[in-house]
Amino acid sequence: MPLSPVGREEIHKLESALLIASIF
Repeated sequence: MPLSPVGREEIHKLESALLIASIF
């Protein structure tokens, strides 16, 4: 089941937040 563009955007934001959190 492919994700909708909106869902993909949300996951990308979450991944970015996790990446930033792991750096700081």
